[in-house]
Amino acid sequence: MFPQDIRFSVSSFALNVATKSQSKGPAEQYLDCILDIAKEVEDNLSLIIEIAEVVAERTLAGGALYIRDKEGAFASEGLGRAGGLMLLRGGPEDASQPNTLLLGSSGSYRDYDVEQVEAAHKAEDLVIAFCSHQQPVKNYKPFKKLPLLAQIADYSIDNFLPDNDAIVLIEGLDTNICPVAMVANALTLWTFTAEFVSACLRNGKMPTMYQSVYCPGSRERNAEVGKEKFHSDITIEPIKRGKLGKEYLSEMTKAISQIKATQMDSVKEAASLAAEAIANGKKAYAALMGHMPPGVPGGYGDPGIFVTRGFSDEALQPGDFIALIEYIYAPRERLDKIKAKGARSVWVGVPMGDDLDYQGLDVFIDPFWRFGDAMVEIPGYDVKVIPPSGVIQSMIYWMLSGEAAQICVDKGVELTINRRPW
Repeated sequence: MFPQDIRFSVSSFALNVATKSQSKGPAEQYLDCILDIAKEVEDNLSLIIEIAEVVAERTLAGGALYIRDKEGAFASEGLGRAGGLMLLRGGPEDASQPNTLLLGSSGSYRDYDVEQVEAAHKAEDLVIAFCSHQQPVKNYKPFKKLPLLAQIADYSIDNFLPDNDAIVLIEGLDTNICPVAMVANALTLWTFTAEFVSACLRNGKMPTMYQSVYCPGSRERNAEVGKEKFHSDITIEPIKRGKLGKEYLSEMTKAISQIKATQMDSVKEAASLAAEAIANGKKAYAALMGHMPPGVPGGYGDPGIFVTRGFSDEALQPGDFIALIEYIYAPRERLDKIKAKGARSVWVGVPMGDDLDYQGLDVFIDPFWRFGDAMVEIPGYDVKVIPPSGVIQSMIYWMLSGEAAQICVDKGVELTINRRPW
């Protein structure tokens, strides 16, 4: 276990989020927060490497690596992902082995977090927490007697957020909106994963990794490779500590910076269409594709701009708006149906072929990941690893929500915000 003063400390970044955000629009506030967290994570990389080495040793010794969180979004992000670990599971397989739990926490369900740690420790499993290290508000009775996750986990990777992870400030609202914890935890999860792979390689083993199912031949490749947790048929040269984690964070920073430099007008245009629909008594919908993104809406701080569950395109009415936050290839048939309904839309995804010439696009937002999704190259391995899409899709959802909320407030439209009880 790491010393307490290293493992658990209050971040000056977290304490200054509100001050730094006041002069920026909602989308920029959110995007800049993710960029700032990426910098903090890189500064924290030496600790992440040490944790990854501990976990790699246990996993190479036969232990299971499993992942959980209350909302299910963190676990979904890690499981079965393009560029992710094939050995990762939703639960332990053999209680006699040195198993390790990766436990994500948004900070909203501390009773669940404590229960998971206690159950894991009872089974003698190691717990790695992905969470905020900041001191929570003390006057919320249900949490008052519960310990902080970062204090009871064996190791903890900070997401550098304040206890209230909704960070977007809008004049006229009495509460912050647009939570960040799930997105930040995914960023740290993939940084950890990169360094876990690196640690395994320094021990002579390459974990088997998924290839995106959109790549030709990937299903057959994944089925064959997935018969093992570690490759027995290839040898990959060891990679030095920090290289893969830094490469992932660098590529993420480039992609997000490109979104900031080139896509903000499109974000604001889409948000204005969503807000216009709401102001006119119509609905704004969002359909999120992927592993983590469908579980992101609805958390504390969600301003309630988008209907994200329990609807189909058949419900669309003239004047409605829908955000299609997807993966790859413009969904032309769906966009045609949306337009025929008299609704407007934005598509977020990787364009292929002549997608951008398609006349059915109202607004397009480029997420700046590319075909195959994964972005980190391991010399000698057949596919790239570590995906950006879940983080970026979720970030764009909150950017759209924040910008639309600002317009609604300016128009005097009342928002139904999912407020924290503390």
